[in-house]
Amino acid sequence: MSRSLIIAIFLAVFAVVWVLSGSLGSEDAATDETVAASQSDERLFKVKAIDITATSMTDTLRLQGETDAIRSIIIKAETHGAISTIYVKKGDRVKKGQLLFELAENDRTARLTQAKSELKLREAELDAGKKLQPKNLISGNQLEQLKNNVFAARAAVTQIQVEIGHTKIKAAFDGVLNSLHIEKGDFLSIGDPVAELIDDSEIKIIAQVPQQHIARIEVGQTANATQIDGTRITGQIDYISNAAELATRTFTIEATADNSDHSLRLRQSAKVEINLGDTLAQKIPTSNLELAADGSIFVKGLDQSNRVVKLPVKMIRAESDGIWLSGLPENFRLISVGHAFVREGQEVDPVLEINEEKVVDIAVQNTQTNQRTTDEVSE
Repeated sequence: MSRSLIIAIFLAVFAVVWVLSGSLGSEDAATDETVAASQSDERLFKVKAIDITATSMTDTLRLQGETDAIRSIIIKAETHGAISTIYVKKGDRVKKGQLLFELAENDRTARLTQAKSELKLREAELDAGKKLQPKNLISGNQLEQLKNNVFAARAAVTQIQVEIGHTKIKAAFDGVLNSLHIEKGDFLSIGDPVAELIDDSEIKIIAQVPQQHIARIEVGQTANATQIDGTRITGQIDYISNAAELATRTFTIEATADNSDHSLRLRQSAKVEINLGDTLAQKIPTSNLELAADGSIFVKGLDQSNRVVKLPVKMIRAESDGIWLSGLPENFRLISVGHAFVREGQEVDPVLEINEEKVVDIAVQNTQTNQRTTDEVSE
């Protein structure tokens, strides 16, 4: 064969070998990438987990409330007239039935004398009629009219006597005059306010209970109130409203405490605590709480197979460094870092008892190398 033909055949064979070698290399590289990806998929998501144990604690419901007197009334005028005498001053303690104020009688005494005279006349006419009836000198209807005249005269006397009694304003119960609305010489009409009388022998603690807690409140439970000045008051719940306030969906409760020494000031804001009994609870950071679609809260932890479990919980008490929860098993492995990137039932690689710097490194690593968890988070 000619030299040129031999060179052409050699170049053709070299080209075929070069092409085939490139194809085989590409297949090997693809195979290596597939294996690497498979190994990456098999890597478990790292989380930090902490073993927590429940402790017994007092379940206390904390509310905002106020204190008030056991009863109070606004004394009002029951007749018209000018104030002639004031026997007490604002802040005085008074007894039931004590005379507080007096209105001028004006012509009431004269009208009473006239009404009594009219009554005597009507009674004399009735007596005469009774003597004439047996002689048929008066009809039965006439006698009945005489009786009615007597009844009307007696009613007139009683009406004026009651009106005169209303000119003397007395205390309805033992208490303290918290305020006065009158001065000597003031003219009062029926229904005008005169003074406020407060019975402070007992104090009433009032609070609003959210609807999710009302089922655990009972009459007879102890309510502790701390007033804004630091005074502590202990009372027993004696009233629970049957219907919630429409605007707030809260129920009004009242507790009564003794104040026989009159040392407690009324109508102050107060922090109210109600002891709901002892319960098992765990304390965790607030950041570990998650919110469900229905508004309930839950936390994520691990079972014995290192699979994620999701458990609903109930808040008992919040503190500056964490929150106390009930509803978890007595011993529970909590996912403290990475819980937002895993879903229920997913197997993970937990890391226990590691320092805070390592925790940050793991969180960063999980965010960077496990982008596939984005779909799981959205679920």
